Amino acid sequence: MKFIFIVCLGICFSVTAMVILGGLRVVVVPAVSFSTAPATLVVFNAPEFHYIDSPIAMCARKSFATEDCEEAAAYDLLRNTIINLPFSPWLHDFALSRSPNTLLKDAVLRG
Repeated sequence: MKFIFIVCLGICFSVTAMVILGGLRVVVVPAVSFSTAPATLVVFNAPEFHYIDSPIAMCARKSFATEDCEEAAAYDLLRNTIINLPFSPWLHDFALSRSPNTLLKDAVLRG
């Protein structure tokens, strides 16, 4: 029993170290007008993304985003993809809920 606990603890520690040090991110790419299918990607070497993120939310955080920011971000992600999973609407909504635009949209401004 003690051996199983140590093995499980080692696996959890290894996965956590890979996420933090390896820069693994879960990025949810919705269906967009250019030729990419909706997907949930596990990518590496994407420091501009949060641990669970979307290209739409990443572009919303930039102060000077270009018109094709989402397309460029999605194409850059395809080069660094480790695992391609099915699209998850729940993860996509979670990633968009942390976007600064959604925080400002719901704010009540005093006049």
